[in-house]
Amino acid sequence: MSTSYEAPWTTLLMAYLDRAMFSEAKRIFKLMPNRDPVAWNAMIRAHSLHGEIEEARILFEGMGAQRNLESWNTIMAAYNRNGQAGDTYKIFKGMIQRYVKPDKNSFLTVMESCTNLDDAGKIAKEFRWSSCLRDLELNNLLLKTFLRLGSLEEATSVFHSIEEKNLESWSLMVSGLATKGKYAAAVSLLSNMVLRGVMPDNGIFTSMVSACRSLGRTDEAASYLRSMVADFEVYPVLEDYLCVMELLKPKQAEELLNCMPFEPDYDVWKTFLGVCQRAGDKELTEMAEKALRRLCPIAVCV
Repeated sequence: MSTSYEAPWTTLLMAYLDRAMFSEAKRIFKLMPNRDPVAWNAMIRAHSLHGEIEEARILFEGMGAQRNLESWNTIMAAYNRNGQAGDTYKIFKGMIQRYVKPDKNSFLTVMESCTNLDDAGKIAKEFRWSSCLRDLELNNLLLKTFLRLGSLEEATSVFHSIEEKNLESWSLMVSGLATKGKYAAAVSLLSNMVLRGVMPDNGIFTSMVSACRSLGRTDEAASYLRSMVADFEVYPVLEDYLCVMELLKPKQAEELLNCMPFEPDYDVWKTFLGVCQRAGDKELTEMAEKALRRLCPIAVCV
């Protein structure tokens, strides 16, 4: 807590920082006879925002007993912002070792920066013991973290532990299964999701169509494309059309190209060209090449 003597100095410091007058703020900070946690934390953040991460760390270390939860969160965010994932986790671990209870901001930062499964598992353990256990945003972020790091087992465990799942929870898990090669499980979970009254979004369908492309499931990919609009009023994006087109024969691909709700661009014609070349359809190959030359005359269309 600021004393009546420290408060005017801190107020002046914050005024300079609010006006982006960093040099003046540093001068005031050096002149302060006593510094409260508000001043320390503000300067740690200011240094980090100016790319001066080591200066921020020196200030953090210099706080000593004045460090509070915000101090830990501020320096952790500084390292995360600077792309130093390892140091971000070290700060988080230091918090735990000093019996500083992490809050939502702590977990948001360390989960976002996590780069390996071992650390993710330790973060998850601390999370399960924290007061944030039922926070949906954090649960979804933990789910996303495990999926990003390639652990479907841990991700599935987190997903099933979420009592009140929202669209993001379902979308992350369905898409995660689909993109990790667990197509049957993704289909089953998608059906379960719809039965529970949660309507899928475009991201889920894009993942499913992409999975169909990888597995060569032409009919199912086309079915998803139709179902998006007819059953859920979700409109396909370009990526969806391209995924389906890659699975079709040239004549079918031409029909799809002609019924798209937008003008075919370079990527569409390039995909169509690939379909025609693989099938050996000379007539449609020439048509695609002409279209590509019109769109990009200097491009070499092969």
